[in-house]
Amino acid sequence: MPNVMERYPDLANATPNEKLALIDELWLSIRESATEIITSEHQAELDQRIAKIDADPTLAMDPGTARGLLKP
Repeated sequence: MPNVMERYPDLANATPNEKLALIDELWLSIRESATEIITSEHQAELDQRIAKIDADPTLAMDPGTARGLLKP
């Protein structure tokens, strides 16, 4: 089976910001349509992380900062 870039050649021309926006859209679509793929262990970990951020909001990172850390 060809990889995604081969099936959608226009993705190769997308800017890094466009690719990151696509990733955000894909995660959103997964979250909206496939909740059963999250195991109870993963959900427990997510709940724990959210609780830590709720207790100390300074631990959170805004999306722009997170994206900046991913760029070389």
